[in-house]
Amino acid sequence: MKLENMIKEINLFLLRNNINNEYIKTDNSAYLYTLHFLILNTVKTKKLLKLEDEISFLLGVKKVRIKLSSKANTITIEIPKNKRDIVRFKDCIETDTFKNAKGELPFILGENLTGNIVVKDLTEMTHLLIAGQTGSGKSVFVNTLINCLILNKNCNFIMIDTKKVELSIYNKLHSLLFPICTDVEQTITALTWTINEMDKRYTLLEKSGFKDINEYNKKKKKKMKRIVIIVDEFADLMMKSSKQIEQLICRIAQLSRACGIHLVIATQRPSREVLTGLIKINLPTRIAFSVNSKINSRIILDENGAEQLLGKGDMLYLQAGKEKERIQSAYITDTEIKKCIKLANQEIPKTIKQKDILLETTLKYLKTNKKDTLTTMDLQDFFKITELQASNLMETLEKQKIVGKYSLFSPRKVFLNKIE
Repeated sequence: MKLENMIKEINLFLLRNNINNEYIKTDNSAYLYTLHFLILNTVKTKKLLKLEDEISFLLGVKKVRIKLSSKANTITIEIPKNKRDIVRFKDCIETDTFKNAKGELPFILGENLTGNIVVKDLTEMTHLLIAGQTGSGKSVFVNTLINCLILNKNCNFIMIDTKKVELSIYNKLHSLLFPICTDVEQTITALTWTINEMDKRYTLLEKSGFKDINEYNKKKKKKMKRIVIIVDEFADLMMKSSKQIEQLICRIAQLSRACGIHLVIATQRPSREVLTGLIKINLPTRIAFSVNSKINSRIILDENGAEQLLGKGDMLYLQAGKEKERIQSAYITDTEIKKCIKLANQEIPKTIKQKDILLETTLKYLKTNKKDTLTTMDLQDFFKITELQASNLMETLEKQKIVGKYSLFSPRKVFLNKIE
């Protein structure tokens, strides 16, 4: 059905329901027509919102969405196009909107209902929660976000991917602090290292007399780099070690803003067991892709709406204190990802020596607790690792002469003076 006929049909339908109206304008985006109507008589808002299914049936389209506008007595009716345009990452990144974007960590959200490219700054939102069902476009968006940030010379990454496939393409990225974490044990040690790094940064800020990373980087020649932690499939981590993961994530989320550490958490299972109240409080900026029920929408956004989305990148963006936005996210191909990684590695030399997170955290543990002796059982209990991992770690410590040789009758001695 042509747009002009749609407007006439909706106008007549509203009049038949005793809703006097006046058509104002249409906004045209990559995948939606947004029609604006002025309501000329007194109508209860509940009556207006209940007309969605009837208008969908009338026009022969799926999931028409009626929204109350911020302007007085005005509603917007969002109608999906039969043929959607693709919002391409390459086109978005070449726009003046992205090139002239202010902020430390700008990234592309996508195209809004008026057809404009939306760019946000991760440092403003501090942390980001992304949720949506399989096939909704969540993983593509995570890749878009990463590829906007990897060209930033003042940004390092920690990536956690228990599925072992989504983020494996970034394994050779120069700005990656550790090899990609693919199991719970590695994740726990990576997050523990992050908390130790956070404490070091706060100590440095306190000694230098600065309030946050922005003030420090303005005055100091040697910049403090920002760290972005990308967690793909958070539900898998919570299923295996919910208490420990929740504690670590919440501690980072509560205290890391001032020292330049940011969390991006993605999940395809938005349930109360995964997105607990404590985690949601600490992640106020949220993106919801299409979900299969109103319950899931309320878990992500604390309101309905995500169940009406069309999938394939259609999202609702909610930032604390601001109105919810509907956006079509950009599409990035594997070829474009490889090109971005190659370009990033050319511009950013490999100055980072990927750290052994388990070893670094162990040294911090020994030094902080002033341990005189150490056993593999101690390492297993503290890091929740297997006996084999603990034995390998103990061998590494022995080679570096931090612990003494194995004895059948007594635990190994720890040489604290050998720890830098």
